[in-house]
Amino acid sequence: MARSPALWIGKTDDQAIPPRVRLRVFERAGGRCQCCGRKLGPGDKWQADHVIALINGGAHSEANLQCLCDWCHKAKTREDVAEKAKSARIRQRQAGIRPAPKFQSRGFPKAQPQKTASRPTTKGVGLAFFQEPEQQ
Repeated sequence: MARSPALWIGKTDDQAIPPRVRLRVFERAGGRCQCCGRKLGPGDKWQADHVIALINGGAHSEANLQCLCDWCHKAKTREDVAEKAKSARIRQRQAGIRPAPKFQSRGFPKAQPQKTASRPTTKGVGLAFFQEPEQQ
């Protein structure tokens, strides 16, 4: 009877996953992406992904790892970050913390209307330049 190895648990969240653990995760998945089911070949890139992301409270352990192809890993990471942002907004709202207001500039002053050949000038505007001064 073969002895099964103890499940790996990372000491810190930023500890690298050892190659022996990555191999066990790959074999446990049968060499397939756990999301799309695609068979991963020898040259294909794949990631040992956390089922429950670390930013969402997941454990850095072998039991929380799954095998994902690069395409699925990118999509899942986007979902995990969106979930974390939403939960942070909800916690802030419940605690009564308001987000900082965004500063808005006063903008540029309104430009003077331009005189073009396609738009005639209005009566009295611009004609003063061409008129001769009145003599008294």
